[in-house]
Amino acid sequence: MADSLVSIIIPVFNRAHLISQTLDAVLHQSYKHWECIVVDDGSLDNTTSIVKAYCDKDDRFKLKIRSKELEKGGNVCRNLGFKLSEGAYIQWLDSDDLLGVNKLKLQVEALQKEIDTSIAICKFGYFTDSKDLSIRYKVKTYKDYRKGLYLLKAFGNHAEFFPPHVFLTKRHVAENAGLWDENLEINQDGEYFTRVLLEASKVKFVDANVYYRKSTNDNVSLVSSPRKAQSLINCWKLINNHITEFTGKKTHIYVETAKSTIYKQIKDSYPEIVEKNKSFFNSNSTSMFNRIFNIK
Repeated sequence: MADSLVSIIIPVFNRAHLISQTLDAVLHQSYKHWECIVVDDGSLDNTTSIVKAYCDKDDRFKLKIRSKELEKGGNVCRNLGFKLSEGAYIQWLDSDDLLGVNKLKLQVEALQKEIDTSIAICKFGYFTDSKDLSIRYKVKTYKDYRKGLYLLKAFGNHAEFFPPHVFLTKRHVAENAGLWDENLEINQDGEYFTRVLLEASKVKFVDANVYYRKSTNDNVSLVSSPRKAQSLINCWKLINNHITEFTGKKTHIYVETAKSTIYKQIKDSYPEIVEKNKSFFNSNSTSMFNRIFNIK
C-alpha cells in the first residue's frame, strides 16, 4: 500500500476560522489512503488546538509545529512537511482551499494506469464560503500534455494558470525538482511548479475539481508594495533562468506573457520599479518592450 499513499501537505498560520473546512474536505475524500501533514507556522490563535482535534479523531492527520530555530514562512513549512512525508504522491494544499471529493481517487487512478505519466491535473474554481462553489469550465489548458514544458507553453499562450492544489505529483518528480524556495515572498508556487513541470513527463488531465478561496483581505499574492513588486519581478527572472537552462532558449512565451501582466499590475502604482527593471521588460524575441513603453 505504500506505493499508493498520498501525502497532503498543508502549511498553516492563524487559520482557526478556516482550517476546519479544508480538513473536512480532506476527511471526506473518496480515496482513503492518505496522510495529511499540517505544519503550523507559529499560529497565535487556536489553530493548533483545532488541528489536534482532527489528529485525535483520525491518525492520518499529523500536526508539526515549526521549530523556533527555523525561519518563519509558508515555504519553510512546506519543505518541513515534505521531509516528513512518506507518500508516493504529493498533494500540496493551502490552508484555506478545498479538494473536491473525488480529486485524489481519480488522479491516483490516472497516474497508476499510465506509468510514464508524472503529474495529474484537474478543473478548478473559486469560492467565498463552502456554500458558494463554482468551477471554471472555459479553460483552454484543461487537457493532456506529452511534456510538462508544454503545459508551461500553454499557460503562456492562453494567459492561464493553475493553483497548486490542482496538481498531484509523483514523489520522484518533486524530489528531482527540489524544495520550495524559502527566500521568495510572492509567486512562490509559480516558481516551484515551473521546476516541477520541467522535470515532468506526461501530464494527465482528470475530470475532478478543486476550489480556490477568493479573498481581498489576506491574500499574500497581492502586489501591495514596491518591495513586493520587485520581488515578483525577481521571481520571474528566476523562472526565466530555469526555463533557459532547460531549453537553451533565452525567452519563452510563459515568461513573456507574465512580463506583460506584471507591467499592467504595477505601471501606475510603482512606475519607479518599472523604470528600474527596463531590462526585464525588454524582450529579445518580441516587440513587447516597445509596445508597453509606447516606443515607436
